[in-house]
Amino acid sequence: MNEESIFRRPDAVWSDLDGQVAVLDMASGRYYEVRGVGGAIWRYIDEPRSLSQIVDHVMAGFDAERAACETDVRRFIDSLRAAGLLADGGD
Repeated sequence: MNEESIFRRPDAVWSDLDGQVAVLDMASGRYYEVRGVGGAIWRYIDEPRSLSQIVDHVMAGFDAERAACETDVRRFIDSLRAAGLLADGGD
């Protein structure tokens, strides 16, 4: 079974500001602020990653149970998708 490729849109302009990530969606003009684990995920999805890879990355840097981590990562990825900040990676 192939997992979906998850990665940020290349035209989403972003900057790391003292540990938080500021993202500007040039298409919509909307600004997003991402902190903590969300910022770590945003930095990590600079190239196509599977959900499992993202969860492993988060687990390596943060103390969390895998099931809870996977739920939280999936929720964050869904919010990025809803905001239109993810590239179409297919599966």
